[in-house]
Amino acid sequence: MQRLFRVERIIGAGLLAAAMAAGAASPQEQQRQKAMPKVNEQQLLNAPQRIPKLVADGELALAQVPNPHWRRDACQACHSGTPTRASPKLRDADVSRLCNTCHGAISDHGYIHPTGMPVPKDMQARLSKPFREAVTRARGTISCITCHDVPMSCLPQRAGERGLNPRFFREGPYRDRSALCYRCHDPAQYARLNPHDQVGPDGKLRESTCRVCHDTLPDGAKARGIGDVDFTVKGDLASQCTGCHPWKPHPGGFSFSSGGPPDHLRVPSARVVDRMRVMERKNGVALPLDPNTGKVSCATCHNPHARAVVRVAAAAKGADEKNRLRMPEMCENCHDK
Repeated sequence: MQRLFRVERIIGAGLLAAAMAAGAASPQEQQRQKAMPKVNEQQLLNAPQRIPKLVADGELALAQVPNPHWRRDACQACHSGTPTRASPKLRDADVSRLCNTCHGAISDHGYIHPTGMPVPKDMQARLSKPFREAVTRARGTISCITCHDVPMSCLPQRAGERGLNPRFFREGPYRDRSALCYRCHDPAQYARLNPHDQVGPDGKLRESTCRVCHDTLPDGAKARGIGDVDFTVKGDLASQCTGCHPWKPHPGGFSFSSGGPPDHLRVPSARVVDRMRVMERKNGVALPLDPNTGKVSCATCHNPHARAVVRVAAAAKGADEKNRLRMPEMCENCHDK
């Protein structure tokens, strides 16, 4: 039985706009921001074209960039006059370029759908009227307003929608990113067998999904650990996962003073292994290493199995956690605080 992978992994991590600020600032950055002079928000909103250079020159911190959305005193950031339905009087006729006056400076664009792409006629035909009109306004191409209904954040009568739809997704809110993606994209084109959905609606094990990763169906009554099962991939076990999850080095998304994210898929030191075994007993969790190489593998931190598939309690832990992490605080199992 086929299930749908979360399509954001397939079509560019969905159509989300990047957050206004990327995570918590370092202590040094916080001190630098405190030392910076206070900004006059209205001056910046009156001349938003200054923002990219001020940020690039270090004269304006990202946290100081004013957000013009969901407020009544910031219309001038996007409009050169009083907007109407017939004439929005935008500062720039190219709406995506207008958005990037600010977002180009404060966003890493890692999770933004490419803009400027022509929308195929067959796709336009199946779009709902609001999406189709947004595409038409951008001359048949994808733009920021394809997915973001910006006027929603401007109209007083829609202010109550902010809590459920803070990024003003068109025809939102949505339960997840995929639901937004499927407003344009055909779900059938992204249907794949998800090997992590191992239990069907009837509560029975989907043996076919088990064999995506395992040569033979593991005997749940006898298997006590990773060394008691076999895999379709021989050698480095991490490659069993990276065929579908091609993220290396991992975990990524954050940097260290030493430069860049660490690569965890390596043989841990004897000291780290000793700590892992102590923490296994303390936390009642399994932290399996690759039986072929002794390396940390994806399954060291992530439980690849659905709930109730694995009978050993320590190995089953994490099936309900976010990203199927074996514990909410994974790092402490290997690293001292």
